[in-house]
Amino acid sequence: FINGGLLTLTTNRGDITVSSDVNMGAGGLALDARSGDIDAGNTAFDGANFSFAAGGGTVTPRGAAEIRTGAIGSTLRPDSVVMSAGRTGFFSSVSGSVLTTGAIDARDISITTFNGSLRIGTTGTDALGSAPGGTINLSALPNFNGLAGAIATGNIVGSAITILSESSGSSPATNTIDVGNITGDTIAIRNVSNTPAHTITTGNLDPTDSINIVARTAVTTGSLDAQTIDVQRDSIFNFDTPGIRRTKSQGASIDFYGAHRAHRSIRRAEVVLLFLVARQKISKGD
Repeated sequence: FINGGLLTLTTNRGDITVSSDVNMGAGGLALDARSGDIDAGNTAFDGANFSFAAGGGTVTPRGAAEIRTGAIGSTLRPDSVVMSAGRTGFFSSVSGSVLTTGAIDARDISITTFNGSLRIGTTGTDALGSAPGGTINLSALPNFNGLAGAIATGNIVGSAITILSESSGSSPATNTIDVGNITGDTIAIRNVSNTPAHTITTGNLDPTDSINIVARTAVTTGSLDAQTIDVQRDSIFNFDTPGIRRTKSQGASIDFYGAHRAHRSIRRAEVVLLFLVARQKISKGD
């Protein structure tokens, strides 16, 4: 693969284990453990591009899915690194984590986890990206129960940098964002959670253009140096719930699940608006 090409390995069941360092030269490597882990905890990866996925298939894994790698791009800097662990679904949510033991030096980086940790380096302090940088997206997303994991990394360098941690469930587990200094053109950090422990902590934020931070809980940063700085303590989310029939009138499963989702959205909301037809009297059902 010194002159290019792509090596792809997909397993429908079981893990993918890589025990020796990988140098793809001008080529790329795609690994997809659809119902298992990618176990390459101390393995270094060098090449043009890498795509790793775990736990995203239709068969439920033994437990939570993990992607474990060593350093990526320490010798040969990839153009692209994409990693995704876990999935969300009504009956088949799978928690997933991405854990590395070294830095990721690549132009474009996209990492997504579902109800699992996103950690760069053994202690979550290794670097991500390098100059001249590209697009960096880090997302810790919730599973069907609304739970997400933490994001921990060292310094980040790129052009457009987006960090998202979103949790709508109530759990003692924290989906904190804890990162080092960030340098790029634009920086957007968003931590959506109603739990006070789910905080944002960063080093210095030094973009050439703008900083946008959205959080419902505490935000701690170093220096902020940008042309535009927008810090929002909270966001407004609108959920249009379905109409709810009386229990005795719920004949189909869609009525039951619609009512269940509506009740859950109402319980989680901070403000609820009940719309009534003004020309009709308020009924017991209203």
